[in-house]
Amino acid sequence: SFVVTGAFRHPLVQASLIPFVFVLLAFKFGSVFGTFFERSFYGVYRISINENGQFRVLTHGNTIHGAMRVANADGTPYMGPIMPQAYYHPDGVLAETLHLLPANATGRDIAIVGLGTGSQACNGMAGDRFTYYEIDALVAKIALDPNKFSFLAKCAPNAKIILGDARLTLADQTQAKYDYLLLDAFSSDSIPVHLLTREALALYMARLKDDGLLVIHISNRNMELQSVTAALAKDAGLAIKGRILDVATGRFEDRFPSSVVVLAKKPETLAAFTRKNGWDQPKNSNVNVWTDDYSNIVGAIWRNYLGSAAR
Repeated sequence: SFVVTGAFRHPLVQASLIPFVFVLLAFKFGSVFGTFFERSFYGVYRISINENGQFRVLTHGNTIHGAMRVANADGTPYMGPIMPQAYYHPDGVLAETLHLLPANATGRDIAIVGLGTGSQACNGMAGDRFTYYEIDALVAKIALDPNKFSFLAKCAPNAKIILGDARLTLADQTQAKYDYLLLDAFSSDSIPVHLLTREALALYMARLKDDGLLVIHISNRNMELQSVTAALAKDAGLAIKGRILDVATGRFEDRFPSSVVVLAKKPETLAAFTRKNGWDQPKNSNVNVWTDDYSNIVGAIWRNYLGSAAR
């Protein structure tokens, strides 16, 4: 007893405990110095204020799920129109996929796997009908709270959110037919492989209209996934285009670097995705098709390493 008590009195021991105290306070009271933490079964989500107080950002581990401007550069409150940031910037590749989707006088049926902060809703057109497929109820709670992020509240207040694993919930929507289906679930360090297989792709195409567009956001720090999607498209006889956007700054007011592929049942559906605006046939690298029984994460990591070393 005396030894333990004496150890805690040692200055180095006390100093080493300070970070743990702050973490415990964060989870008990919900915030530390403007940073909010909430935990679900799927991990810890952090809402923080970045870049000198200009942006509110949602992160899960090292993955950014969305950012919203809350202040101007001079520190005054931001009162301008809501605008998606980071990966969903209006001048970014993900926004471009919605902009190149033909307009519809009665509105477009848009589905997105991976809710995040709901940023992509603000890149749509008037009359668009949004359905989100999200596995984590806490993400939905955060996105639906306008005091945290107001993308859904201002751009898609009637959006439908379906909770659960997307393979299961999409399979349940037997009557659904979408103009646009975005898979935005592959930017983390641990990707849901079951959403990127031959069987999963067949399900996605069954949920698209004949001229519908499947968009897959494959930006990833550790894995090269463009070859995986190219192999899937070839195996299924689908048209595919890809675009990689590299930018220098990485600031939230700029477009984030991103890699995106678009797939369609008919080549003419991708007519607007031209080489002139950066879209081209993605490389395959002789990758075997991923299935529910086979995937090769190590190969994806190795290709990413080789690509990074070559640059």
